[in-house]
Formats: sequence, structure tokens, C-alpha cells
Amino acid sequence: MRIPLVYSRQIVEATGERPGTAPTTEDQTMKLETIGDDANYMDDDSLAALESLDDSAWPVLVEAARIAGDPGVDNEIALTHETLDDFDASRRNGWSERGERREIEVGGVAGRMYTGIQIARGQRRQNLVVLDFGNQRLTMVW
Repeated sequence: MRIPLVYSRQIVEATGERPGTAPTTEDQTMKLETIGDDANYMDDDSLAALESLDDSAWPVLVEAARIAGDPGVDNEIALTHETLDDFDASRRNGWSERGERREIEVGGVAGRMYTGIQIARGQRRQNLVVLDFGNQRLTMVW
């Protein structure tokens, strides 16, 4: 049974409480603790991505935080259907500055880490971690 944990920014701001059912699994507890009080510091898109992330992905996300910092606070989070190969192709063919690329594995999940990249001229240089959860990829940009 999947228990919804909804962290509506408006409800958190209005009441100071996180709505939803109390977590019953370790992964749900991890989700609650990670989003928890940080919801007020996250951008709306990162918060939405984190809320929709499958519970089983949370241990991997928490481990990835060692690389990229607090999810949604120290970085921007997004979910995408682009594959790891799509990211590599974009790096080869489209990014203004390709930076460095490393294949990584976080908690048994394959991924890529790109450092010092610039997607388009005039944009800031940034770092990017992409983790492949099978049906979707999670990106962390900082």
C-alpha cells in the first residue's frame, strides 16, 4: 500500500505542519525527513519533482545528496524521460561547454556526473548529476 505524503507549500506555510499520513516504511520516513522543514526553501519545480518521486528511489537520492548537497535546497531537482544516452548526445552536440563527464553508480543506480558544463552561451556554468531509475531519470543541478 502506498501512502501519499503531500507537502503543499501553502499548507506548510499556513499551518507550519506537513500534511499527509504518517510514514510506515523506512523509505517514506526518509522522504518525510528529507523534504520536511526544507519545503519552505525549495523552488516549486524541485518540490513537485521530489513529491512525485517513487518511495523506493529515496535511499538513492539521500546517498546522491553526498555529491550534490541537500535535494531541492542546494540544487534544483527535475524528473525527465531523457535517457543517459540522450544526455551524452546533448553534451557532444549541443552544450556550449562540455565540461567533465563521469559514469557513476549511486546505491546501485547508474548515472552520470557532469561538472563545469554550460548548456548555452551566457548561462552560468553548473554541475549536473543524472540518475537512471528505469522509467525516468532524476537530475540534480547546482
